[in-house]
Amino acid sequence: MLYWLISIGMYASTYIEKINIDSFKAKKVQMLVLVLIIGSLLTTNNGYDVLEDIWYGRVQNFEKEINIRNEVLSKLENKGLDLVLTPLSNKPKSLFVLDLSKDSASWINTCQAQYYGVKTIVCKEY
Repeated sequence: MLYWLISIGMYASTYIEKINIDSFKAKKVQMLVLVLIIGSLLTTNNGYDVLEDIWYGRVQNFEKEINIRNEVLSKLENKGLDLVLTPLSNKPKSLFVLDLSKDSASWINTCQAQYYGVKTIVCKEY
């Protein structure tokens, strides 16, 4: 994907003088480009997952859940407490999310505990 973007940039910079920008302002051309973009997103696995996450609201729910967790941890910052949190339940399919684990010695748990200044953080189902 990265090389594809680099090659598009190279071709665009090479041929930008030869392209008539006014032709892209036509509604038919804009609709064609939009259909091609949406079609390419639907035919690639991750593109479909992104659209599905947006359509079903998993991205917004994930953001709310992360913000609530951040508020809770910020209020308990630098108190040296042992915290027990629930796991994230709204992980988008299109993002790889490493959540806290049941082991307080896990690197994710220890990093978040150090960041927020708490003694330990453990993630358990209730």
